[in-house]
Amino acid sequence: MRLLHAAQPIALTADAPGRPGLVAFGKLCPGERRDLRLALPPGRTNTPPTVSRTLNEPQQRIIDRVAEGMARLNRATAERLGEALIDAGRRLPRTLDEAAAAAAMDARIASVLHDRRSGLVELREAELETRRNLSYFRRRHGLNRAANYRASSLLFFAVIIGSLVLESFANAFLLRRIAEQGLIGGVVLAALISAVNVALGVIAGGVGWRLVGHKFPPQRLLGLFTLILAHSGALLWNLFVAHFREVAEAAVAAGTPDLGGYTVDTLRHIRQNGWFGLSGLLSWGLFAIGLTVHLFVSREAWDDMADRYWDYKRYDQTYRRARGDYEDAVADAKGAALDDARAVLNDLEDQHERQAAARAQIAEMAELAERRLQEARDAESEWVRTGAALLRAYRDENRLVRTDPAPAWFADQSVADDFRNPALDAEAEQSRRASADAVASLHKLVSDAQKLQDFNGDVLGRLNARLSEQVAGLLERIDALKATIDTEAERNLAGSTAAAAPIADPIPESHASPEPARGAPA
Repeated sequence: MRLLHAAQPIALTADAPGRPGLVAFGKLCPGERRDLRLALPPGRTNTPPTVSRTLNEPQQRIIDRVAEGMARLNRATAERLGEALIDAGRRLPRTLDEAAAAAAMDARIASVLHDRRSGLVELREAELETRRNLSYFRRRHGLNRAANYRASSLLFFAVIIGSLVLESFANAFLLRRIAEQGLIGGVVLAALISAVNVALGVIAGGVGWRLVGHKFPPQRLLGLFTLILAHSGALLWNLFVAHFREVAEAAVAAGTPDLGGYTVDTLRHIRQNGWFGLSGLLSWGLFAIGLTVHLFVSREAWDDMADRYWDYKRYDQTYRRARGDYEDAVADAKGAALDDARAVLNDLEDQHERQAAARAQIAEMAELAERRLQEARDAESEWVRTGAALLRAYRDENRLVRTDPAPAWFADQSVADDFRNPALDAEAEQSRRASADAVASLHKLVSDAQKLQDFNGDVLGRLNARLSEQVAGLLERIDALKATIDTEAERNLAGSTAAAAPIADPIPESHASPEPARGAPA
C-alpha cells in the first residue's frame, strides 16, 4: 500500500526530464520560456511558410516532450499499480485445510491418551488393589454396610475443642472463689481439669467403644478394658475435682488458702467422707458437668472421629484416595486432550482473524488504486492542456513577427492529433491498459478474498461442530481406554496375587466409593 501512496499525479515539466513531477501550471519554467523565445527568429523569416503542413523543430520538440511525459506518467502509474497488485496478492487469504485440521485434532487427542495411558494403568492398579483390600476387610470382619464417618475431621476437632472451652468456662464459674486470681485463675485451673476429662472421653469413645464392637475377641477385650479404665478414671477424676473444690472453698473461707496443699487435703477429705460424700450443691454441679462432658466427648469420638468399627475408615479412605487419584487422572487426560484439540482450532481462528485484516487492507488498496488511476488520467489531461497552451503561445509569438500569413492550421485550437507519436503513444496505451488491468485485478482480489473468508468461516464452523462431537466421542474413547486399562491392570495384579486365594468382591463397581453417610453402628 506504500507504493500506491507514492504514486502521485504526474504533470508536465521540462526541467526534470529524468523523473516527471508536479508543476505549478500557468507558470512557465525556464525551458518553456526559451521555447517561446525561439518562436521569434522563425517568425521573422515566415517559418513555417504559409503553405506548410508540417511542424518546425521547436513545435515538434514541445509535442515530443508532451508525448514523452504522458508515456512516463502512464509507465510510472502502471509500475506502481502492478507492484501494489503483487503486494495485494501476497496478502490474499489462504484456504484453511479442513481435513488437515481435523486430522491434527484427532491426532492430538490420540497422542494425549497414549501418553497418559501408562500412568492411568498404574493408578488403576492402585485403585483395584485398595478396592480388593477394602473388600477383604469387609468380608473378614463381617461388614455389610458402607463406612460411616465425616468427610472432614475438622468438625470433630471443633466439637472437642468447643466442649473443652465450654466446660472450662462452666468450671471456672464454679471455681472462681478458690482461685487467687478470681475468674481468670478459675479458667486456667478449669482448663487443666477439662483437658484431662476430654482426653479420657476421647480414649473411651475413640478406642474403647469402637473396639468393643470388634469381631475378634482380643480386640473386644482390649476395648472393654480401655472403656472401663477410661470411664472409671473419668468418674474418679470428676469426684476428685468436686472434693478438691470443697476443700479449697473451706480453706478460702477459713482464710488459709494453700493451693499447693489442696491435693493432700482432698485425699484426706475423700477418706473421711467417701467418694460420694459431697456436701455442697456447687460441688455436685461441678461433678455433673464434668461427667456429662466426658460422656458427650466419648460419644462424639465413637461416632465422628472415625467409623464406629475399628480400622474401617483407614481402609475405606485408602480406597477412596486411590479411586479419586485415578478419576482425577482420567479427567486431566480428558481435559488435556480437549485443550490440545482446541489449540489447533484456536490457531486457525487466529489465522482467520489475521486474514480478515488482510482482506480489509486489500479492499483499501483497491480503493486507493482506483483513485490513483483517476489522478493519473487527470494528470495526463493536464499534460495535454499545458502542452496545447505552450504550442498556442509559440504560434502566437510566431504570428506576431511574421510578414506573411501564418499557416491555416495555426488557428486550429484542437491539437490532440498533433501529439500523436506512434512509438510513445503505443507505450502509453500499453501502460494505460496495464494500469486498468491492475485496478480490475485488485477489485477481483477483494472479491476473491471475501469468498475465501466466507469459505474459511464455514470451515471454522464445521471444525467447531466437529470439536463438539469429539467432546462426546472423547467420553466413549475414555471409556474404551478405561476398559483396556482395567484389563491390563487386572492382568498385572493377577500376576502379583496368583498365590492368594480368590476373594469374592462384595463392592459393585458402580457403588464402590459411596459418600460417607451417617448410619447405624456396626
